[in-house]
Amino acid sequence: MSWKDDDRIKEIEKALLRAEGAHYALHDVLARALGRLPTADYDQLMRSLAKQADDLDPRLGADRIAGYRDELASIADEVEHARPPTSGLLGRLRRI
Repeated sequence: MSWKDDDRIKEIEKALLRAEGAHYALHDVLARALGRLPTADYDQLMRSLAKQADDLDPRLGADRIAGYRDELASIADEVEHARPPTSGLLGRLRRI
């Protein structure tokens, strides 16, 4: 029997895919909520979180810390897409 046919492997894969889906849902909810904050508050929060990433205990491991930073960047990208369009010149420039 191949490892691909192992029911336990299939269950682990299913659990991982469900966890990934849950992660994406939380990511979207968070991005939409953050996108509603005033820009100054949002910028301050993200700077604070980036600083926190710099101060994380190295014993967490490089991969976890890199994942933390990657997720912050991913959320920031999603917030930009979730923000309501602004009017005027600034709004047009942001959409370019």
